[in-house]
Amino acid sequence: MCWSFWLLGVISAAFFTLQCSADNKHCPVTSDDAYVYTLTIPKSQELCKLQEQMESLLEQMNLLSEKVSNLQGEGGTSSVATCRKPLVSGANGISDSQITASTEYNTAHGPRLVRLNNTGTPWCARVMDSNQWIQFDFGRPQIITAIATGGRMNFPHWVKSYKIKYGNLTNALSQFQFISQDVVFTGNDDQTTVVINTLPHPITASYLRIYPVDYHAHICMRAEVFGC
Repeated sequence: MCWSFWLLGVISAAFFTLQCSADNKHCPVTSDDAYVYTLTIPKSQELCKLQEQMESLLEQMNLLSEKVSNLQGEGGTSSVATCRKPLVSGANGISDSQITASTEYNTAHGPRLVRLNNTGTPWCARVMDSNQWIQFDFGRPQIITAIATGGRMNFPHWVKSYKIKYGNLTNALSQFQFISQDVVFTGNDDQTTVVINTLPHPITASYLRIYPVDYHAHICMRAEVFGC
């Protein structure tokens, strides 16, 4: 017997197991950290590819959880330091099409220009409000440990503070929090200096969005995301 599904939840340092009811209609994924990851089974889809898909997905989740556990466990500081590869630019970076934004001032200020190594005009939003964002699609879940930002090097525009959201589905992103409080990261105070923020705890996500909170003159920024 097999079925198709969507997996909803946040990966943490936990071990995942799957148990289905006798009618195969209710299939919660449980973990030893008390989180419940629910499977919703679309009735219209063919019941197929169960065993291979589920085993592959659970294996991937457990491997990621083991990495997160190692990062958070004893000796975590040194582990986080090694999990700091650039995920946006460089040899293992993402394509321009995987970088999107809420708005862009014009095509000469598009989201593809947000890369930290860009010395010209970066991404600049068209609208100046707290609903603006720049999003990175990593293609698969990645452990994220730090974020670096810079301003518009050819003009005095920069983001002074920002929040982030993350997740594995763009319509179900979670606000990054620490001790149950939204984290506002300190950004830049000039157009050239790069500011690196190490996350209080690693996160695992396929998508990351940066939401500028405060800015100087105009919402413009360059950025890099680090992890492994």
